Amino acid sequence: MRSIRVASFASIIAMAGTLGVIAKAQEQAVPSSGIFVQSGAGQAELRLPSTRFELKTTNVGKSMATMGMMKPQQQGAFGGAKAPTRLPADATFRFQLEEKPASSSQNMSPQEMMAMMGGGGDGLPSMAKGPQDFALVKLTVVNDNREAHFGAVGSSHAKDTVDVIVENLSPHTFRVKPRHPLEPGEYAFYVRMGNSPMGQAWDFGVDQK
Repeated sequence: MRSIRVASFASIIAMAGTLGVIAKAQEQAVPSSGIFVQSGAGQAELRLPSTRFELKTTNVGKSMATMGMMKPQQQGAFGGAKAPTRLPADATFRFQLEEKPASSSQNMSPQEMMAMMGGGGDGLPSMAKGPQDFALVKLTVVNDNREAHFGAVGSSHAKDTVDVIVENLSPHTFRVKPRHPLEPGEYAFYVRMGNSPMGQAWDFGVDQK
């Protein structure tokens, strides 16, 4: 009669614990939030990588000299003339917000605060509540850099904002599609709280057919 070796109860518990740790690590490594895009018909979604642009304010002196008649201008810049991610002109984007409620800022560690503001990895910041907290802007290539021109400080719309159509799919998910196919060039979604850009962005480019 063939004997059957049965693992001990302790071994089974230990194995289950190990698998739970691995699953939790994988869940933490891949954030549930982000900007997703279908690169082509029948293809799987890809997650746009997150980056940050360098923010600066110009015309401050002119604004002071003109007693505020000429407003300071906000700009942002990326290094490199082209984004690594290239998309079709009619790409559609899915925004997946963080579903967990944000913790009280009074009880947050500095690391948790940075994650809330910056999203952590390629994810969206947990403080973002909806489409109004994001915008799509066309970038201008200058001296091998890509520049975003946000217009006057405090303005409700960036100077080179691209008009989009937003469809709410759920309280934490919405679909974004440019109202017209994008012209060849460089683009970026960015986070704005109120009317001010926050620095975090998701850049991509559209090539000539």
